[in-house]
Amino acid sequence: MRQGDFKTAEQLATSNAELMLNSKVLASRAPFLLAVLNLYARNATAAEQYVNLDSKKDGSEFYYFMRLVLSAVYYLEGKFDLALRESINLDQAVNYELNRDKNLQTQISKPIVSTFRKFYTILQSRSNNTKKDLNKLQEEISSLLQSKTDQSPNSMLVDWLLKEINSLS
Repeated sequence: MRQGDFKTAEQLATSNAELMLNSKVLASRAPFLLAVLNLYARNATAAEQYVNLDSKKDGSEFYYFMRLVLSAVYYLEGKFDLALRESINLDQAVNYELNRDKNLQTQISKPIVSTFRKFYTILQSRSNNTKKDLNKLQEEISSLLQSKTDQSPNSMLVDWLLKEINSLS
């Protein structure tokens, strides 16, 4: 995935999905990885089949990231209003958790969630400045990636989002 060879990654994951899903090492991370892989392959239906919002045993970040995957599924289906609503609800949940317990993973999750919310807000606005706003968001993400002062932009989800922004710009 990181090398941009999404077809090979999709083939590997598809052929090894059962092994990944039954792995005690990967636990509930396997559905997340399979869901994200399908986002990269732009297969919303396949991505959605791996979304699991019931399990929080691996930490709240996987729950948050599964909800981001769900928002991305809505986006790929052209349901920008649902994608935006999901990201707003998620942003509020992360804010609540930050006020309650400022753990490191939630602090890392916050900018990722906010970036998705910005993206969907831009798309939902349908303004004449959409391309300009997307370029600004793209520059913001790229700047964070170059500074290497924050782990958040290195998320596979942010990488996927940057790929989507590049395709729209």
